[in-house]
Amino acid sequence: MGKSKVKKAKQRPSPAGIITVKCTEVELDNCKMPTGIESSLSSLLDQLQVPDSEENLCGLRRLAEMFFTEDKTILDDPTHSVSRDLQQRFIRSVAPFLVDSRSDIRNAAAGALRNVSIAGGLDMCEIMVSDDVVTPLVALLQKYATDDSMIIQHKNTEEQTPIEKEKLDTLLQAIHLLLNLCESSETAVKYFNSNNLLAVLLRFMDVSVGGVDLAVSVAQCLHTVSDDNSTVLSGLQNSEEELVKLIMIENSEPSYLHLRTLAAGLLVNIHGGVPVKYLNYIFNIFYKVIEIDSQNELCNLSSETPLEKEDVLSSDAVIKLEKLLIIIEAQITMFEILTNICSGEEDDMMDFESLNDSDDEIDIELNNSKDCIDVSVSHPLTISSHVHEALVKFNLLQHSYNKTKLPLNVADILNNHTDTKNILKKFQRLRSRAFHFINNLTSVLEPDDLGSPDNLFKMWSEIGHVIVNGDNDVEVIEASTNALRAILTKLVSMQYPGLSQMTQSDLEVLFRIVQNCKDNNVCANVTQVIGALGVFCANKNLNFLLKDIGRFIIAIAERQGPLWLIAEALDTLMDVFAEDNTDNVAQEIALVSHLSAIAPVFKKKVRAERKTLGDHYALVTTANSNLTRFISYKKNRPNCIQISNGK
Repeated sequence: MGKSKVKKAKQRPSPAGIITVKCTEVELDNCKMPTGIESSLSSLLDQLQVPDSEENLCGLRRLAEMFFTEDKTILDDPTHSVSRDLQQRFIRSVAPFLVDSRSDIRNAAAGALRNVSIAGGLDMCEIMVSDDVVTPLVALLQKYATDDSMIIQHKNTEEQTPIEKEKLDTLLQAIHLLLNLCESSETAVKYFNSNNLLAVLLRFMDVSVGGVDLAVSVAQCLHTVSDDNSTVLSGLQNSEEELVKLIMIENSEPSYLHLRTLAAGLLVNIHGGVPVKYLNYIFNIFYKVIEIDSQNELCNLSSETPLEKEDVLSSDAVIKLEKLLIIIEAQITMFEILTNICSGEEDDMMDFESLNDSDDEIDIELNNSKDCIDVSVSHPLTISSHVHEALVKFNLLQHSYNKTKLPLNVADILNNHTDTKNILKKFQRLRSRAFHFINNLTSVLEPDDLGSPDNLFKMWSEIGHVIVNGDNDVEVIEASTNALRAILTKLVSMQYPGLSQMTQSDLEVLFRIVQNCKDNNVCANVTQVIGALGVFCANKNLNFLLKDIGRFIIAIAERQGPLWLIAEALDTLMDVFAEDNTDNVAQEIALVSHLSAIAPVFKKKVRAERKTLGDHYALVTTANSNLTRFISYKKNRPNCIQISNGK
């Protein structure tokens, strides 16, 4: 549970600046929908299946409107239950309209399916792929490469005819639909490869062909599809010079910054890391993006946001909102790229499940009986010296930390207004990505590269208090506890004196995080943080703190929860009380008695669940193996004789 590997977003809100197909008010008045999504879809199916183009168009626009949402995944909401059969029927009815002879129907179909792919989440995308939405989608995209009537010519918006605007919007909708499907389905990626869609899309990454919004959409799609895709990566190698030219565009408008960031990400994907010859280009654009103070811009936007949720934003506020959405999206992309650059090769660690799982325990080679406690693997720095130098040079740690801050009053104002809810969600996602990067960055840099130890400790303390007092976003909390753990690990390695000044009240802050949070990953992260503090306290003979830490982790190990979380607590206890100088505290808290009571129940669960442990296999089986030996070793220590009540 060390460095993070960031995957692409699993929910795709509509990007800023891209038109989403919606009915006009007049059209909606003429197309009233029955109450309830199930009855609405049934009624809509009738419109899609009649041989009347106008009825079909109205039905497609109704569908787009029905699923136009930024706030939630509609089809995952129990109050909007839709049978799988009905979902498949309306998808199969809509898909053929992607290749209809009428331009407005193609546009409505692409927009409707794109909205459905967002609102329906991953499951809906899987249904769309299995019901072969990809075939007409591919045909539509290929028409833009082969049909003269579909050629896109870049013009200023005011110079475009309605047909040209519609044609461009259809292409944008289709590319975003393709992106959503490829994010969710390996089958969709295989379609992408086998139909050589790379060749179709690459020409539109040239800003002079279809404009910057289209280029960004294509770059987003290729950045996702090229991840671990040798077919696409080999094709992109021929476009390396064009990508470098995109990075070097002298334009700092938000859309261009996003495009340049995506181009940098594509270069990183092509080379499997940051190529030395392009390193300065890549980190210069990253620095341009990260130095934009999006938090301050968000505060300014909140000051122009009406307190009544339905009041209309001023035109100036709308412009600020649109630009800030793009900036935040660019910063999210940048943090995802940087996080993966710093993630190393931990995914290639040994496959513990290949070990013989017919045994009740795994025997691990040990130098002596006490060494069984330390089963951590030491990972050297996994970044090149050139990347290391750039990470330090641009002071990315402080810049990243600044992106994690959000005043509560600002969040409340933005969350209260209909038009600004989405940008708050985007900023929360930015915060989580920044915390993930801080976790990885702190892990790969040496202590001297991280600046003042006092500032690092201050950062650690502030993150802890924000988690307790300020956030209810689980994604942000999990990412911030990752960062909390990484920073503390570094402070402990520095033997930072300020840790010796911690009080029981400071520990209570960490304890409350675990007590108040229902997310198991957060509990595991904070347990590791508390464990690292325990090791530090043990080394410094801070027994008054060590007792509280020991009792708290015992309580975690004893409570009902997933097996892997209990294993995490047991593993942490064995780390904290590994050294002989902890024997007196172990006696005071009746450590051996507690562990002896836990062991048989834990081992029984391991035998029952070992075939379903998945990613937690190594953690659980290692804790299982070490537990018996740890208890045996501590029982034979003269100062570990148990007292009756552990007080």
